[in-house]
Amino acid sequence: MSRKQTSSKSPQITKSIHKQSKDSDSSSSERRYGKFWKPNEDSQLMELHIRHNGNWKLIAEDIPGRNLSQCQQRWKRINPNKVFLYLFFDQTSKIMDRFRRLRSYKTSQ
Repeated sequence: MSRKQTSSKSPQITKSIHKQSKDSDSSSSERRYGKFWKPNEDSQLMELHIRHNGNWKLIAEDIPGRNLSQCQQRWKRINPNKVFLYLFFDQTSKIMDRFRRLRSYKTSQ
């Protein structure tokens, strides 16, 4: 009994898998292109946020191709009223001094 090698099937499978991955790569890049925000969409988002007082459902309905979550996430990035907390060197040194005093006080007791 001799067994035949099925090497003819494996190249076909490899080709079909490779072909599918090629197609999916091109379609994913097309879909990926649509996800980037354009400057006019950013300005539209800012105007709609003011007009609808942050009602994300209404804002998403007015921006074609964007959903509620996308609008919220983009707003978190471009919000002009975002407040940053910066600790300057003086503030950091004051905090560290207080911490050292507290730590030395606790260890002395």
